[in-house]
Amino acid sequence: MVWLRRNSIFQKPQTPPFVHQPIFSQMNTLKKAFGIAWLLAGIATIVYLPLHAAPIIAAGKTEDIVFWTIMVFIFIPIALGFCLFGWYAWKGEYNG
Repeated sequence: MVWLRRNSIFQKPQTPPFVHQPIFSQMNTLKKAFGIAWLLAGIATIVYLPLHAAPIIAAGKTEDIVFWTIMVFIFIPIALGFCLFGWYAWKGEYNG
């Protein structure tokens, strides 16, 4: 009977000796810090790219209009993805 209680499937599993919690804690902190960096980089891209492209597009050269319009419409959704990824990393969704 003692053997059954000691080896029961309902007991909380023991942490293996090779798992070090401080390393995971440091990694989670690093993930949160990089999450903030991704979030800020995405916001900066969303703000800077149209501000930089507007005067070039307004100049009126056809090749510049096509290039910068494509750049803005391609990279704004990518920057939104950066913001979303950074938000989830900052909130701890990727913690192990």
